Amino acid sequence: MEGRRAFASIALDVAKRRGAAFADVRIVRRINQMLVAKNDQVIGVGERVYGAWPNRVGEKQDVGFNVRVLKNGAWGFAASPVFMEDECRAVADMACDLAELSARTMPARITLVAEPAYVDTYVTPHEEDPFAVPLDEKLSLLLRINERLRSEARIDRAYSWLDFWDDRKYYANSDGSSIDQRIVRSDGSYMARALVNGVRAQRRFFLNPLNIGYEYIRRSRLLDEADRIAAEAVEKATAARLSGEKRTTVIMDPQNICLLEHESIGHPTELNRTLLVETNFAGSTFLSPADLGRYRYGPKIMNVVADRSRPTLRATCGYDDEGVKTQQWDIIREGVLVGFQTTRDFAGYLNEPRSRGCCLTESWDRVPQARIPNLGLEGGGDDAPSPDQLIADTKDGLLFSGFAIFIVQDHQRRNHTYTADAVWEIKNGKKGRMLRDVYYQGDNPREIWQAMDAVTNRASWEPAALDSDDIGQPTQRNHNSHGAPWARFRNMKVGGPTI
Repeated sequence: MEGRRAFASIALDVAKRRGAAFADVRIVRRINQMLVAKNDQVIGVGERVYGAWPNRVGEKQDVGFNVRVLKNGAWGFAASPVFMEDECRAVADMACDLAELSARTMPARITLVAEPAYVDTYVTPHEEDPFAVPLDEKLSLLLRINERLRSEARIDRAYSWLDFWDDRKYYANSDGSSIDQRIVRSDGSYMARALVNGVRAQRRFFLNPLNIGYEYIRRSRLLDEADRIAAEAVEKATAARLSGEKRTTVIMDPQNICLLEHESIGHPTELNRTLLVETNFAGSTFLSPADLGRYRYGPKIMNVVADRSRPTLRATCGYDDEGVKTQQWDIIREGVLVGFQTTRDFAGYLNEPRSRGCCLTESWDRVPQARIPNLGLEGGGDDAPSPDQLIADTKDGLLFSGFAIFIVQDHQRRNHTYTADAVWEIKNGKKGRMLRDVYYQGDNPREIWQAMDAVTNRASWEPAALDSDDIGQPTQRNHNSHGAPWARFRNMKVGGPTI
């Protein structure tokens, strides 16, 4: 850490000399290994290195760092892949220049809420480094999965993949923080496509991505689910379609709820989006800061918690990318909006004393911005039903499993439509035949969430997560979990065929 601290101090000294109110520095190395197999062939072996860790000051490597400066109430940002002292000073000077220029047109001055200085190290708890596992072993697993899927004669295509990340970030700021972090992520999934009488349909096995080592892949026993996935792909290809629209009861599993949470709660409660600072990707939001403590999202059984500190969840780390210690807080409590996602420059709009730790920069050449944390619907108490009991208590309805296509149809994220990877009918408390190309829809998120009349117990809660969350210009990829139990929604608008 000492070499990185010395290098960062060069930039911080320049910012202080130029009169900056605050400055911070990030040094980032990111490695991502993506392995993909199609049928009996490996079609992708990619290891993308986003910057090498510098061994000493002045050594030129494939590396990146950035400097952010707050001066005259405005941000300035600059970055470089060149690790030399003169370059570090030049980048810091550029960040100061840009802050001064931005301040000339700023309608309001940026102020930061306080945060203590930290000197610390954080490493994702893991037993086995996924990058140390032999490549042949990982590829062999993918090919065996595909072989198992294709043992069902009506499967005409099988895909499988493994995805590993190793993010190393060093952070320092003018308040005295010096933080070294390593975040390890692992996940893997596969898909079977069936061809039956000219109809193609696919079914996916999705392993919830986690911050963990390769031990997760070993314990998940991916092969054990292959026969079921292949059979359900065939069932889906022969399934009937729902004709027209109707109102019915809908039960969602955690992976289906995951996407609903992300789009209807995650993005709408980004405070920078409510303030119209960020409107990229589907516009702003139907919420405003004035809705805090007033807006009823759903029933009293609806409790949604944000948490960047719970072990293994996708957005978990020790500190966010502006040195704020990660934490847990309520977004929705008993159905009412009680919290937003904040960074140090936005928390003051809510008169909150500190940030919620939602700042992220994907790589050394990306501007830090607010991003969604882990955010999940809580399960019910000991008297809440299990998933099987919830289905048994439902006379007529549909079961939506996994996520697929979604549409947010306006620029304030009001009108939402979602499909699923698989949908089954529920008849007289039992899971029945599969249906194909079914969606559920709400004219606003509140219409969907207020229809929720039951959640299953805490034991059924899963750390569901999306593959990725891309936003911003230039685009930045975020990782987050949206855990959930199973839940039931009454009188939902459903329809088909495919939207």
